[in-house]
Amino acid sequence: MLRAKQVDGMIIFPTGGNVDLYEKMLKEHYPIVFVDRSVPDLPISSVMLNNMKVSELGVQHFIDRGYQNIGIMTTSINRNIASRIERIEGYKQALTENGMPVRNDYMKSLELNHIQDGLKEMLALDQPPDAVLAGNDLTLIEILKYVKRHPVNIPSDLAVIGIDEVSFASFYTPAITTVAQPTFNMGKKAADLLLDKIQNKRTEDRHSNYRFEPELMIRDSV
Repeated sequence: MLRAKQVDGMIIFPTGGNVDLYEKMLKEHYPIVFVDRSVPDLPISSVMLNNMKVSELGVQHFIDRGYQNIGIMTTSINRNIASRIERIEGYKQALTENGMPVRNDYMKSLELNHIQDGLKEMLALDQPPDAVLAGNDLTLIEILKYVKRHPVNIPSDLAVIGIDEVSFASFYTPAITTVAQPTFNMGKKAADLLLDKIQNKRTEDRHSNYRFEPELMIRDSV
């Protein structure tokens, strides 16, 4: 159907529930490139962020600023989305490397409509986190909504770092520290890979993952 509509290839943000579709596209020699996520066992190029490094940068910045009780929240990992899983692993690794305990009650992976409830549970702990890393832009928005509706001050009550450079980060009050990904360069790489596949009539890849480095954007929320 796509070829009938003169679509020569696709850049896809893959989900775990569509593996059969991707396999069918491969069998039909349809050029595709994944962005942000990879799908195990499929020989398809993925343009991704260094997600372990993302969390490590955020956690290390919290620690450097004197925070000891650091949590992480992200949208659900039940669909095995690689970027979310890697960010949680990077968070745990950064704590371990700094000799700090990894607490299960400081880690929340929830459906988006439960993020605020999860933050409420965290902050009600006997020893609540004094800093939280938002695993993506949607999670950050839910955290900020909760803060706006409750007597929680950023950063004196709760320091916040968001993963992904959201458009409002620099003019929110206080301005939000984020870990940014080089979206332009990642998009260009994905387009270059797809064009190469189309021009050379190639679908499978030997080099499956292309990783890009994040950048810490220091502002006032820590």
